Amino acid sequence: MYGITHAATGWCAGLLLAPLVDAHTLPQAVVLATVTAGAALLPNLDHPDARQSRLLYLLTAALSAVMQGLSRLLGRLTSRRFEAYGGERQYFTHTLLFAGLLGAGVSWWVSTARTFAVVAVLVLSCVFVVDALGDWLLPAVAGAVLVALVNTDKMAAMSPWLGLAVGVGVLVHCAGEGMTGDGSPLFWPVPLGGQTWREIPAPALARFQAGGLFEVAVLLPGLVIADMLLLPGMTTLLGSFFG
Repeated sequence: MYGITHAATGWCAGLLLAPLVDAHTLPQAVVLATVTAGAALLPNLDHPDARQSRLLYLLTAALSAVMQGLSRLLGRLTSRRFEAYGGERQYFTHTLLFAGLLGAGVSWWVSTARTFAVVAVLVLSCVFVVDALGDWLLPAVAGAVLVALVNTDKMAAMSPWLGLAVGVGVLVHCAGEGMTGDGSPLFWPVPLGGQTWREIPAPALARFQAGGLFEVAVLLPGLVIADMLLLPGMTTLLGSFFG
């Protein structure tokens, strides 16, 4: 699946998550969606040639190297056949365990470092999202983030949920990989069929070719429309306009 589709799917998931965690205002919802969309691109750091691994030069290259090394170590410790799954992509970033640990870590960091951690998470997410979706999104995201940072009282109420947004974004990425037939070793280190790194693809009817006609002409435009309609107040605005 293309990075732009991962980002659009993560954005949609973030907007669906927002009202469930009382993020009802537009700045709150956009901040949460930005974090979820950024996290939906994060698992690609397990590949040295991925766009995300090269985006911020030394910073993302170092993160990528850490993810690859950790995955390689865990793979060799938990599977004698890991070489068959190794290659350039290391897979640990495509597991439920990684999503849970990363989400919990972000929640702890935000609760400890407060404003600095929130800004760091938002900036990294914005960089990933704008790179994937295009520079046209930069003014809207930057404006919402600026409003969010100015209204610190409102943001304080939702800051514990940023870790949840990160975890959801990672899982959205894994679901997208499954739909293109590649699958992800979601349940590692639980052995399935004797394989701890067993990839779990989506059901056959839910799969499509990565970069194919369905993704480009149907799925991506549908996600863009959904992303706009899910913005707080958008359905009310459209109802007033056409009503």
